[in-house]
Amino acid sequence: MKKIYFLALLLFSQQLFSQYVSSGIGKWKLGLNIGATWQTADVSTDLFDLGYGATLEYALYEKQNSFFGLSLRGRFLQGKTTGYDYLTRQETISNNTLNGSIDTSINYSFAPIYLNNKTSLNEFSLEGMLKWNRLYQNHGILFYIYLGGGFTNYKVETDQLGFDGNMYNYGLINEGNGASTVTEIKSLQDGSYETELSNPNYSTLVFTPAVGVGLGFRIVPGLDFALEHKISLPQTDLFDGQLHQTNAPSFIKDIYHYTSLGLIFSIVHSTDPETYIPPVEPITPITTNTTTPTKPII
Repeated sequence: MKKIYFLALLLFSQQLFSQYVSSGIGKWKLGLNIGATWQTADVSTDLFDLGYGATLEYALYEKQNSFFGLSLRGRFLQGKTTGYDYLTRQETISNNTLNGSIDTSINYSFAPIYLNNKTSLNEFSLEGMLKWNRLYQNHGILFYIYLGGGFTNYKVETDQLGFDGNMYNYGLINEGNGASTVTEIKSLQDGSYETELSNPNYSTLVFTPAVGVGLGFRIVPGLDFALEHKISLPQTDLFDGQLHQTNAPSFIKDIYHYTSLGLIFSIVHSTDPETYIPPVEPITPITTNTTTPTKPII
């Protein structure tokens, strides 16, 4: 039975290959991806969270023998980033639910605090891709870079109150031991992330430029595997729930990353395999002399 399945798969692959050879390169491609998301922000982190998404690509220029190809791709990405500071802070807190602006009994301003955040994000973007087309056509190696932009809808929550609604006593934490300090913080907290960011400048929808690179290979004609890394720069300094301080650089510091593994399917092709007729080299006809020679008269 296994031999029958293998033979069927082999025949299907050969048929698919013959169609792609005759029809050329697909114009539309659907990508599905899953990977790790993390942030580079005011709240430090070495944690990775789950992200997943989809892309829809249209080939603007992809001739069979062209060195480069150009494509336009739409993307949807959903993910989460988590941050934990292992260094205590005693400074102004930008979250109004934690600085006494909303409830005077909850005020961490100039009190010991270890910042943390859980940020959920949904990104919708458009990307221009530069692809090494000849490398892919001749060797099946997929390599591309892209630059794009879109909008990110995000929500920031933090865990700074216990089950009883009271502030944590961070004086019990041994500061500055890196991972062990974070472990102590998590043991003290209840892990509920009950407090959403509240700030006059907090906008849940921001413009997000992005840049990325991809490397992969052709599994079978019409199906590719790709490893990608994308760097996104949301135009806000509240992505981690905390504004940088006045002595920090003035540029926006918050960034999130997405490293993914994905499959790319060719779904619509530039030429219909059923109607495509390959060109035929012209054949020069060979002429022969069919005239019967006349017999001389004696």
